[in-house]
Amino acid sequence: MGRQPCSVQYNESQKKTLKSLDYFTLNQWEFSNDNLVMLWNKVNKEDQSVFNFNVKSINWPSYVENYCLGVKRYFLKEELSGLPGARRAMKRLQYSWFLIKITTFIIVWCLLAKRVAVARALWQKVIFLALFIYQKLPSFAKSH
Repeated sequence: MGRQPCSVQYNESQKKTLKSLDYFTLNQWEFSNDNLVMLWNKVNKEDQSVFNFNVKSINWPSYVENYCLGVKRYFLKEELSGLPGARRAMKRLQYSWFLIKITTFIIVWCLLAKRVAVARALWQKVIFLALFIYQKLPSFAKSH
């Protein structure tokens, strides 16, 4: 016949990835750091600064990003060239999801405000407060 469709190749790649992670995801792991704490307490301050293995000093966002990039590149054997495009797509999805949540909230709130007197009164107070603050902002900005 011909070549396999892209979706079949992608599915096979995903199955291979999941299969290689089975051992790590299907087992429960418990680690003890008692020896590490004991060693840290025995080491003098000068050696603590030279051999810094205190996890509180790790920049976790940077560490996790490097960890994920390493898994993608070395474990999954994927190229990093598509990363900027993937990040842009992720940002678009995040903005879209945020807009969907805000729109849904506004629609539900408007429906509630039309049917429930308490919600309507609360909505009017919020609108009046927002308008009041908006009107006072220029005079507040001039005074500071």
